[in-house]
Amino acid sequence: MKFTVPGSPKVLQRARMGRYGKWYDPSANEKKYIAGFALQAMATARTDQISGNLMACMTFYISDRRRKDLDNLIKSVMDALNKLVYDDDSQIVRIIASKEVCEKNKDRTEVEIFPIKA
Repeated sequence: MKFTVPGSPKVLQRARMGRYGKWYDPSANEKKYIAGFALQAMATARTDQISGNLMACMTFYISDRRRKDLDNLIKSVMDALNKLVYDDDSQIVRIIASKEVCEKNKDRTEVEIFPIKA
């Protein structure tokens, strides 16, 4: 399964305590945004959740020079796809990921998930 998420890649933010002692996820909207493109790709490919061992390939195209940790970019995508593309992110046994500089307004995240033999 392969899909592209347009827009500047966002890093995963830690859960925070809000008012009245309740926890909230500041990355919830970003995860929903990523999940929407994954759902479109699944519908187009007419596929359900992928089972077994998986490999994830991700390329983050970023036009601004601000520092973004690659591991937090990866975690943002992995959490968004959890329970949707695969049952649990523990199924991912191999990850290939990179950050690339791109032209302004060409920011995007390219994701490919596929089964492998471990």
